[in-house]
Amino acid sequence: MPILKGGAEEAVVRKAVLKLRENEQLSDLEPLLSFFASFVLEIPIVQQIMRWDMTVLRESPWY
Repeated sequence: MPILKGGAEEAVVRKAVLKLRENEQLSDLEPLLSFFASFVLEIPIVQQIMRWDMTVLRESPWY
């Protein structure tokens, strides 16, 4: 998230989520994007944009 140009903008995060969901191989990265997005956006916004849940994140191999 921090390496994306404009990564602290909600619109950029929404666009990144759509791109991840378009590709089945990349969809597993959504929890990781959620984690990084939580550093630059309010958690309720992140939860609204993504299916973000810390339990899911902790079970992710990326965590």
